[in-house]
Amino acid sequence: MAAGLAALILLFCFRCYRTYRVFNDTADEAAHIACGLEMVQTGRYTIEAQHPPLGRVLLAVPAWL
Repeated sequence: MAAGLAALILLFCFRCYRTYRVFNDTADEAAHIACGLEMVQTGRYTIEAQHPPLGRVLLAVPAWL
């Protein structure tokens, strides 16, 4: 039972790994983090205010800490 579960988990992880080349969404993360850092550090939201700030602030908090 445990071996079957471990094999399924490994199969799922391998299948997720194979999609990284197709679903790579990290091209604009630096801009999102910079906008979030501006909001956290200065309280302003002026750099590319195209998206809502909450997600950007959540991305920026670990970088700020």
